[in-house]
Amino acid sequence: MVDEMWSVEKGYDRANKYVDEMEIPFIRINDNAREDITFGNLAEASNFQLQEYLSISGAWLAFVELNLSAVGAKKGAYETSYETGMKVEKAKLAEQYLAKGTRKPTIDEMEGIILRENKRLNTTMKTLIEIRVAYDKLLGRKEAFKGLFNTSSRVLSARMQEKDNEPYRTRPIYGSYDSYS
Repeated sequence: MVDEMWSVEKGYDRANKYVDEMEIPFIRINDNAREDITFGNLAEASNFQLQEYLSISGAWLAFVELNLSAVGAKKGAYETSYETGMKVEKAKLAEQYLAKGTRKPTIDEMEGIILRENKRLNTTMKTLIEIRVAYDKLLGRKEAFKGLFNTSSRVLSARMQEKDNEPYRTRPIYGSYDSYS
């Protein structure tokens, strides 16, 4: 028989403990007050501002990716728990209908019946929806920081390459450059 004492939360906690035992350092941003970050027009930003944008966006990108992986792990645990629980309940429901000799409901009908009658699966489904929303929001933030980081990096690199490709010309002592043509 299935261990009734197990829950997706307990499984998730065990997985967290397993990762924690690896003793991999956790990245923390020591910032007491969260500020919304406003970036101006990157083409008009100074090289110093671009370097600052790279530092900030790179740090926040790493932080968001770290949190995205944690939420992704939780999402995976809840998805597996929900799908497995739904399969078990569908099998039980199908057996009930077969024993009665009546028409077995469609898959969608079965899922509706199960969610109406099984509070645990209903709660798991609602929690999974919330986790998926959080995951998608974090994914959006990750892409925003990644875009800012990549764009700042490209603008700064282009400026540096431009500077490197300028011909080396000294100023003439007398006159202008045109007088030497």
